[in-house]
Amino acid sequence: MLRGSWDDPKTTYLGIKGGANDAYEHGHDAYEHGHYDLGSFVLDANGVRWAVDLGPDDYGLPDYFKPQLRCRYYRTSTIGHNTIVINGECQPPTARAVITHERFAGKNSLVIMDLSAAYPNTVSAWRGFALIDRQHVLIVDEIVPKTSLSSIDWQIHTRARVELAHATAALTSSAQSDGSEPPRFYLRVIDAAGSNWMLASASPSDPPGQDPNAGVVKLVLHIERVAQPVRLAVLLTPDAGACATPELPSALRRRLSEWVEPDLTRNSRTLGDL
Repeated sequence: MLRGSWDDPKTTYLGIKGGANDAYEHGHDAYEHGHYDLGSFVLDANGVRWAVDLGPDDYGLPDYFKPQLRCRYYRTSTIGHNTIVINGECQPPTARAVITHERFAGKNSLVIMDLSAAYPNTVSAWRGFALIDRQHVLIVDEIVPKTSLSSIDWQIHTRARVELAHATAALTSSAQSDGSEPPRFYLRVIDAAGSNWMLASASPSDPPGQDPNAGVVKLVLHIERVAQPVRLAVLLTPDAGACATPELPSALRRRLSEWVEPDLTRNSRTLGDL
């Protein structure tokens, strides 16, 4: 968990999922409650949860706790979470994700996660999260395919209203009860092989009986036919100016394996200079 402040209710807050897909609750009945969502995250800013986790579905759905069906039910499968989906497939139920590096210093914090076991069609899949100046979030994915991948989807789920403009997306929360301007949040593609944002349905198909996820929108970066290593980088910020002219510590322009080496508190440059 990365947060800009401990006492400001409008601070930027980021919660990240690692560990084991098959985590379960010990007891008389050992049910697997973990979802297949390694690398997923939730994100708050300005008192609003912009990237949401949909939570569980009805425990009474047929075979809800069996891995074969948990790979198909929207809310328990990878496709229903804020993480990478490769070839439209669910992560393996037994996959693990290890946090390889973490750094909490000054105004910038970071976590790097090895997701390779969650994506069997890759040589490696790494995901890095950085909280910059206690406010802005950078998410970087570095994926090396074993063979050509049919697709890679970077995705988040939100209950906000979404406006798209090529490489940027603006999210608007519902109107405030006090009549003030509704909060807004912004995403900008920094590096994604020329892809732009698109909206996709968060409504499940089969099996029947699932929660319809009313009011939820899925925001996706979709890349097709990936045969070479690819780097995806997305800036998420409550600051419209930072979205328009983003700045990053120079260290974060490097490969994830090099993020922990340089001093992240210095040498910020606008992305237009890179």
